[in-house]
Amino acid sequence: MVISLLSGAVSVGATQAQAASSANSSSAMSIPDTTTFTLHNASDQAYSIMTYVPDVKAPSGGFPVIYLLDGNATFPIAIEAFRLQQAAAHGGLPAAVIVGIGYPHADPFDMVRRAHDYTPMPAPGERTSVTREGQPVAYGGAERFYRFIEQTLKPAIESRYPINTQRQALFGHSYGALFALTTLFRHPDAFQQYIAASPSLWWGNGVMEQLEQAFTPKAIDTSNPVRVLLTVGEYEQALSPSERKEANASEVAARRREHQMTNNAKALAQRLNMLNTKRLSATAIVFPQEYHRTVLLVALNRALHFILSPDAG
Repeated sequence: MVISLLSGAVSVGATQAQAASSANSSSAMSIPDTTTFTLHNASDQAYSIMTYVPDVKAPSGGFPVIYLLDGNATFPIAIEAFRLQQAAAHGGLPAAVIVGIGYPHADPFDMVRRAHDYTPMPAPGERTSVTREGQPVAYGGAERFYRFIEQTLKPAIESRYPINTQRQALFGHSYGALFALTTLFRHPDAFQQYIAASPSLWWGNGVMEQLEQAFTPKAIDTSNPVRVLLTVGEYEQALSPSERKEANASEVAARRREHQMTNNAKALAQRLNMLNTKRLSATAIVFPQEYHRTVLLVALNRALHFILSPDAG
């Protein structure tokens, strides 16, 4: 089965006939070597699982596997970036299985469900909110979502494809980055590489700081240390030249100074590197001239190199 890209969105859950029809349409493109299936969590909520498996023989130990949060948005971007780089004459990336964890609709983001799935339980009084569209949001579902990944998703992937369970990576952006770090702090041996793009460490009135303070890397095997990549865009803390001319520039600048996205990411990488370099190492990268949303594209590209390239740091 292939995944069709229709008007820039992933057409998830398509049948083979639908995929073939889309592939023949002049307004559609398809991604080879991909498929989609549905899994449910313990509460019977559905997730669209998108997988890419390269059409090559698996290594003797199995394929490395990369799990992408916000799969509706991240999966098609990551697959095309991966395929392009895999075909490069120099520095081509080795084969890997890529898994997008998405939701059963065509929108790139499910703002309500991701807010619940990706966030740890915040302090009382901060556990509910509303989206910009007025939809109610309940935070704090990260542990339940982690159990879905460990108990349902990973076994499903490992039953379908030859996976190297000692080479597993997790990528998340924004709230997804909070989930990646929450999983690192609570279950550090669940993955061998964690990529947290634009983590909103200020979120939850100190809950991320509490999780970090309770964290120890002792569960990580020194023979298979964990690597962490934290990325952030320059304009997540500073104003761009055009923003400085806007009427609300001072308000936006004050909010970004308060959130300290760049400084917090760099400081966290430094603290993680002080814990135990034999079990854990961390790198922070600031991408110039990128915003919170635009940085997702370059962060995904860098994540592929971080995970798969032997030269990546």
